[in-house]
Amino acid sequence: MFFLSAFQSKGVRLVVVAIGPDARKKKYRAVLDAIAGKELFFADDYDELEDAVGNITALICRTY
Repeated sequence: MFFLSAFQSKGVRLVVVAIGPDARKKKYRAVLDAIAGKELFFADDYDELEDAVGNITALICRTY
């Protein structure tokens, strides 16, 4: 995951949004966890994603 450490060293944050019931499978979860760490959201479908938009927006738009 060289690209991830290169991004992180430049202050880039990566947020992953996984949509669909298969996104919760262990093998996908392991990859997504490795890529995004804590900034990982799961939604079983687009309706559920709509419910999570506020949380995602708060995460990516927080002020420093």
